Amino acid sequence: MCAAARDDGVVRITIADTGHGISEENKSHLFEPFNRLGRESSNVPGTGIGLSIAKRLIKGMGGDIGADTEVGKGSTFWVELPAVEGREGLALWQWINLTS
Repeated sequence: MCAAARDDGVVRITIADTGHGISEENKSHLFEPFNRLGRESSNVPGTGIGLSIAKRLIKGMGGDIGADTEVGKGSTFWVELPAVEGREGLALWQWINLTS
């Protein structure tokens, strides 16, 4: 996990993995509720609702979420949020540094 403040007042948080990656076809459906992208019969638990909830929450805070992914190489998910000054902003940076 990595976080960086940009000059335009946005904080970008990225989380990368080295998993299977997501095809371009499936990437367009990534944030659809209950869409498990063909993994419905796999042993991977889940309902396919998490990313759609995350997107609604992040959009509600004036931010954006997305993913850069390549099949066979993994994915990097990112969240961009408006930077916050003061105690709230400091608390976020402390949390990011503790969990990364």
